[in-house]
Amino acid sequence: MNIQEFNNSVNAFMSDLESQAPIINAGITRSGLSLIHNRILNDGIEGKSYSTNPLPSFFFTGKSISAGGEAKVKAIEKKNKKLGISGISYSDFRDANNLQTNHVDLRLSGDMWRDMDVLESSGTLKVTTIAGSKNSITYKDGQTTGQVVGYLAERYGDFLTPTKQEETILDNALDEELQNIINQHFK
Repeated sequence: MNIQEFNNSVNAFMSDLESQAPIINAGITRSGLSLIHNRILNDGIEGKSYSTNPLPSFFFTGKSISAGGEAKVKAIEKKNKKLGISGISYSDFRDANNLQTNHVDLRLSGDMWRDMDVLESSGTLKVTTIAGSKNSITYKDGQTTGQVVGYLAERYGDFLTPTKQEETILDNALDEELQNIINQHFK
């Protein structure tokens, strides 16, 4: 390769890198969201558990994910009342809706997780990609997925931060993507 061919390859590489970097970053960010989602669903948020403290029943009225769940919630409320317990705990509410209670997985209906995506990916050589709730779902009570994410972040911290292991996986994926672009132009 002579100097002119090398210069042309560098220019073509830079052009491809600038156009593909936001797309690559968005793909890697979506992969990161999937890794985080799977970790939280399977292992939960470290050190957190669902509350076993009873809350007034109105907090859970009409919030079940099925009619069967709603009936079970009412049965638990009735049983608790006979025992002198006022209300129902969130852990019991989840159990009534056939949801796991072993760890905090931030999943009730699954809407919040389905609403997470890349919100923006822009830049040229320094690409910034932002992920979060698209805020595209509104629940019966008027809350949006963005509000739910905000509440959960206040309660559990920045749960969308990848672990070191997840960062390593994503770094390796980025390295592979960049190497593919380099290989296209420098053979």
